[in-house]
Amino acid sequence: MPDDPVAEMMEELSSHVIDALEDCLERGMQPPFVMCAVSANGSITATRLVSPETEMETLAEHFEEDGFCTPINIMIVDQAGNAVRVKITTPGAMAQTLS
Repeated sequence: MPDDPVAEMMEELSSHVIDALEDCLERGMQPPFVMCAVSANGSITATRLVSPETEMETLAEHFEEDGFCTPINIMIVDQAGNAVRVKITTPGAMAQTLS
């Protein structure tokens, strides 16, 4: 079966989101969290996480034919309005937490 680059990028994006949410909790940010990931090609996903024990709820999404392309910016906001921005510059690269 051939590799699916879109599925691979979504799996990588999910991994970065999980890492970013763990970082948010370590920083003392309080759920619920709203997360928005935006790709340079216009693909987006917006989700909400009520608590670490619950599933992410999709609020909105749009995917271009080739899925998410780098760079990808992820913004996570907590209930107090605190925010973290994460940037993924290239596939397979470590995400950079910018704020």
